[in-house]
Amino acid sequence: MNENTQESIGEQIGGTIGREIGKEVGKEIEKNVTGGNRDKPKKKKGYKISDAIGGIIGTAVCLFVANNLEGWGFPILTNQWGEVLRVVNIACISTMVVWVILIPIHPRNIFYFGKTLIDLLSLWSLWVTATMFPFDFSVWSGWGWLGTVFLIALWIGFVVTIVQITIRSFKLTSGQDFN
Repeated sequence: MNENTQESIGEQIGGTIGREIGKEVGKEIEKNVTGGNRDKPKKKKGYKISDAIGGIIGTAVCLFVANNLEGWGFPILTNQWGEVLRVVNIACISTMVVWVILIPIHPRNIFYFGKTLIDLLSLWSLWVTATMFPFDFSVWSGWGWLGTVFLIALWIGFVVTIVQITIRSFKLTSGQDFN
């Protein structure tokens, strides 16, 4: 029931008091019909432009940090860092391109396809980083265990990314949405 209908109910009852009572009755009827969700903002499901903008900014920050680690003199980097950095750069730049493409495109299936591409790029980057593991935390006295923790975190990220790809692939092929 819209505002005009509520006002017309009130005018039929008559006068200023009748108009207010009519509005309240209209609100109660609408509340009963909608299940009381009128005052609650509806949660928008699916794609939001802020997702793409956040993805671009987050990926740009990761790209900046990854490319400056050597220049900042991090002693934990090994000789494999150059190879891993090449893969990370390709994955990050490709991810930002996909996010830029997703800004003006809103169909849910395109969004899921784009996010699946981003997840595949992340999976590739995680795989190369975990298998080559270009870090040596033992250069910091007493912090060698951090290498094991970091490697475990990379493999957990790898598994989580596989799960995300599986879920998005199902959403893409089935047309289902589970938000």
